[in-house]
Amino acid sequence: MLRQPLESGSVTISRAHSTVNYPASFILIGAMNPCPCGYLHSFTNYCTCTPKQITAYHNRLSGPIRDRFDIHLSLKPVDLQREQQTEKEDSEVVRKRISEARERQHDRYGEQICNGRVTYDRLLKNSSLSHSQHQLIRQLSSKNHLSNRALIKILRLDRTIADLGLSEEILDEHIWEGVKLQRRGQGSDQSLFLMMVTVTPRDLSKVLGCFLLFVGGLLFFSSVFFPIPFIFS
Repeated sequence: MLRQPLESGSVTISRAHSTVNYPASFILIGAMNPCPCGYLHSFTNYCTCTPKQITAYHNRLSGPIRDRFDIHLSLKPVDLQREQQTEKEDSEVVRKRISEARERQHDRYGEQICNGRVTYDRLLKNSSLSHSQHQLIRQLSSKNHLSNRALIKILRLDRTIADLGLSEEILDEHIWEGVKLQRRGQGSDQSLFLMMVTVTPRDLSKVLGCFLLFVGGLLFFSSVFFPIPFIFS
């Protein structure tokens, strides 16, 4: 049910003798735990999930649905007992910057429309990319196995990041940031994610036990076949 309105900003209801199209433009914000128990990467609690369980949990969210989210963020647990060092930007400053970016988009397209809703052809026409930038996008697409839908999302992000930075042209840094925001936790980061999953605290104790057993056996073997003489003074 979510795929059509997320893609087109409208929903179509068909019955036996008629079809009705309703506007459905909205902002969807979703959240999910990193694993079934919710303690993966936690510094205060042990994760009890196996890698297989975590993979199955993440696969419940299909690829087409993931591609329809413009931005993906991985949030870390916040220690409320420690003083936060992050500098906070004044909300009025942020509001002004967003308003200016929207005005730039309205002027660019000649109507009250933003990068998120403009057609791909108009977006591409008004986002002149250099030959090297086209090559960069193709390389990133091949490396991260990006779908066409994900590439369009990234281009929309690139254009928006440039607008927020008061830049008329899309720069290479905007492309890199757009890919990072759209594919965080996916694609090239998946191998790192799986590697972090396999080193859960429960499995770490097993690895440590095997290592200590190996070292103990090695010391016993050495003492039997290669005894070290003791010198008493």
